[in-house]
Amino acid sequence: MKRVAVRVVVVLVWLVMAGSGLAGLGFAAAAAPAAPTVTLESDHWHVDATLAGSTTFVFVVKTAGQADAYFSDVTSPFLIDPWRYGGLTVRVSARASGPSTNAWASEIQFDVRVPAPVLNVASDGWHVGATLPNTASFVFVVKTAGHP
Repeated sequence: MKRVAVRVVVVLVWLVMAGSGLAGLGFAAAAAPAAPTVTLESDHWHVDATLAGSTTFVFVVKTAGQADAYFSDVTSPFLIDPWRYGGLTVRVSARASGPSTNAWASEIQFDVRVPAPVLNVASDGWHVGATLPNTASFVFVVKTAGHP
């Protein structure tokens, strides 16, 4: 029995040491998963992730003094919450949703723009609109010269 056990150990050690030679024995090495590409949009709130064959991603937002925040199964573009991160420098990365072994993109670092509504005046000159991520309603204050 001891001789058989020794032979099995020797064969296992040989297989481990053979490394890349396993392909010749019918074992294919798994290709490393590709990493997505992440880019920042001009508004400094949205991050785009792209990877062929992937539609959802895990995003991570890192900033000094706060725990890393992970957001799973998110479609691109990803909104960096301006109410939480506005005025802060953040680092953002993403990987394809699925196994945790999926490769992470290289981090991008940027300053998140402080939240401030964008106003627009309709062509009739009477209607004013406002937009701001994660904001549903606004209070408008109208001032005119010579009136309180």
